[in-house]
Amino acid sequence: MKLSQCQKLIDAMIAECGRSMRSLRAPRHPKPYFVSYLVRDSRAISLGARYGSLYLDKNEHRRACYTDFRSIPTPMLFAFPFGD
Repeated sequence: MKLSQCQKLIDAMIAECGRSMRSLRAPRHPKPYFVSYLVRDSRAISLGARYGSLYLDKNEHRRACYTDFRSIPTPMLFAFPFGD
């Protein structure tokens, strides 16, 4: 991946992280205090030859994004009524 492409990806991740911290909410849950993103970008090239002939020429590109959101649990989420 070229440096300019990396910078565009980093800028998009920073913008998304900021947007998530400002506006992400689940019903009856507090806003997150921590948001992180991890992007793994990998490329694999496989070549195979037999008897002087190329039989395998494979080029794979993969990109995966992992997220982690954390919020402080509220006491109401863990309050269970136990009858009268």
